[in-house]
Amino acid sequence: MKALVTRPVDDAAPVAALLRVRGIEPVAAPMLRIEPEPDGAARLGGALVGVQAVLFTSANGVRAYTGASRRFELPAFCVGDASAAAARIAGFRTVFSADGDISDLAALVGGRLAPHHGALLHAAGADTAGDPAGELDRQGFTLRRVILYRAIAAEVFPSGIETALRQSEIAMAVFFSPRAAG
Repeated sequence: MKALVTRPVDDAAPVAALLRVRGIEPVAAPMLRIEPEPDGAARLGGALVGVQAVLFTSANGVRAYTGASRRFELPAFCVGDASAAAARIAGFRTVFSADGDISDLAALVGGRLAPHHGALLHAAGADTAGDPAGELDRQGFTLRRVILYRAIAAEVFPSGIETALRQSEIAMAVFFSPRAAG
């Protein structure tokens, strides 16, 4: 059995490994391409002043941040284990995982930090799911959202995928976001 894996290239390997363990052959077809903002360092410059922590809602955010900044002494608060692992690999010394969604991340931040100790920086993509600013604002935090990358939708399937789908060679597809499934 074959499964279409639609994750961006940098995120597909762990999914493919899990499928292989289950006897399923992964077929890569990234539906999104991640592009860092070319002026990421400039965007981060002043935004990091007075920040007490960095928030990551994806591993892509971690990668984009580390491409634009060497400020790893700040605590990293991550929405899940994948972004937390990416933060640790990148060199962040203090990493927390909410192991959930935006609400879980806001609860984790609220339980560990105090609003009067400084702003929070969200290393974000141009398109985000959920509203971390709204949830954290209700707790009294100031969140600075800095766009550091864009997810660009694929316009065509990689070579051979369309034929494999038409010939029913691929039994299932794995999607991780509404944009990738669109």
